[in-house]
Amino acid sequence: MANLSGQIKGAAYCLLLYFLVVIVFYKPSPPPSHVLEKSVDSRVLEERLMSVARRGGIAAAWQEGQASGVALSKEDPSKGSSSLQGQQCQAMFTVEKDGEIWPDDGPYTKLSDQLPSLLISWARENSSATASVYPATRLSFLNGSVPYVPCKIRQYDVPDLSSCSAARSSRGKKTWIAFVGDSNGRQKVHSFVYFLPPDLEYTFFLGEQKVTREEFLASVAHHRHRPLTFDILGRRRNDSNHTTERDPTHNPVLTTDEDIFSAFEEPYDHLAFNSTLFPLHESDVPLESYELRVTLVWAPLASAVLSPLAEERMRVDKLKEWEKQEVIPDVIVVGFGTWMMLMKKFKDELVPYTEAESLVRPIVAQLTHLAARTPVLWWHQSRYRWFNFENNIAGEEKEALLWHKKVDINQFSDGIPFMDAWLWLTSLRGTGMWQWDSTVPFNLANHRECLRLRSSGLAEENIYYGKWWNCQDVHHSSYETNADEIQMLLNLLCNPYLAPESRYCCSGVQ
Repeated sequence: MANLSGQIKGAAYCLLLYFLVVIVFYKPSPPPSHVLEKSVDSRVLEERLMSVARRGGIAAAWQEGQASGVALSKEDPSKGSSSLQGQQCQAMFTVEKDGEIWPDDGPYTKLSDQLPSLLISWARENSSATASVYPATRLSFLNGSVPYVPCKIRQYDVPDLSSCSAARSSRGKKTWIAFVGDSNGRQKVHSFVYFLPPDLEYTFFLGEQKVTREEFLASVAHHRHRPLTFDILGRRRNDSNHTTERDPTHNPVLTTDEDIFSAFEEPYDHLAFNSTLFPLHESDVPLESYELRVTLVWAPLASAVLSPLAEERMRVDKLKEWEKQEVIPDVIVVGFGTWMMLMKKFKDELVPYTEAESLVRPIVAQLTHLAARTPVLWWHQSRYRWFNFENNIAGEEKEALLWHKKVDINQFSDGIPFMDAWLWLTSLRGTGMWQWDSTVPFNLANHRECLRLRSSGLAEENIYYGKWWNCQDVHHSSYETNADEIQMLLNLLCNPYLAPESRYCCSGVQ
């Protein structure tokens, strides 16, 4: 017995000694430095890494960084892994919260602190300001390894999506992605246009009206028209009648910094053309008419459209139609709530939340039935860029103007995170849907970078006003964040077919 006691004491002593050694010799990594003046060697290295990243992608930049003694990531993306992380799927979308509901952005902000900044450096000298930015997405900078996601996210390009849709089609499966909601969903459809493989031919619909690609882009980018559905149908080209040359107006591959920052700056104006409020009915869409499909159902008020202040509203019947048919979307992304917040300004503090729950209630049963057959994601909304309202107000009315501005800002800044949590808690968590909040930290990281640009006097520059960072848009995500979200959706749909035994998210799920 005494011998056993001695062994326990010895083990405890060894363990204590180990922790003392760790404490003494542990040297935490220094925080990232955003100095305004860099040494010549640092500038040269940065330019070389960025140049390699533009030409050969993040994997090539990783190898270049290793050779220079500077790694962009801890893992070489070209090497495989035998881990079981690829079996994860829902974890790619839903942040682990230990059963909690997060009604504010405090926990998400802490997660965003773990993400790298795409704003490498910024400086202001006298009246001029400059910035150096990473010319790709945050997900590519991370090589698909997000700190709080337990599996690796594969990077898909346009040929990969073509291979994915062909592989799914060979097994009798269509590839259909649907968004249900407001202009945030419209914006994601706009982003998705640049992922469409050029070896498919496409038809575009606004409601039941077939339109040209230019007319579709004008509507989906600027949204002067609000049909009840937006649809893109892509089918395999007939090689005997069509060439597979890339459409020069398609511009789907983002390979240089110029492409990245200008690709979504559409030259299309608010074109005047006919569109319809009637949706494209599924009975008018034969299965053989598409291999790849992207749909937006315009539903800013869940079960209704038109103004949140209007007494009479049009009903959204698309979910009911999907519920009854054999072929349904392979993934449905649902997101709304911002429009409902408008009621706070004209009515009562609690009206937006009680009204939101009332508007969601009619579609709960439909979402439950659909979620039993296909992944249905509850997308957490883009956070409000309040800092765009920071400007100089002078004169006697300064205090009154600031107060009105504060009211307008707070109804969205505080209300949007709470609306996400409120609708999940009161209506959606029992439906079988997944929360999609893993990109909220991405959204907040972009906000932080935009605020730094603004504080550095760069708010008038193209990078601030361009859609890629989208800093001037108070309500919508950056297109950089949209691109990362599309990558996650492609991992959900394609990994089981293109990477079935890999380490990537959803690779073992079919």
